[in-house]
Amino acid sequence: VSSSPPSSWDIVQASHRPMQKNHVDCGVFVCAYARCRSATPFDSFDFSEVDIPRIRQEIKDSII
Repeated sequence: VSSSPPSSWDIVQASHRPMQKNHVDCGVFVCAYARCRSATPFDSFDFSEVDIPRIRQEIKDSII
């Protein structure tokens, strides 16, 4: 864990980011982005919009 202030962090944009096409899946996308970002290199997002129902179920199962 870095103790450097956020103002010193580099900003990196992923070349490919899955995008939602509706107005109801934003929370699932945020959770999926966070999961991918914490587990894989920044450019690696291993999900797409078709995976959202499965990811929503995984989130529910992890809570219950």
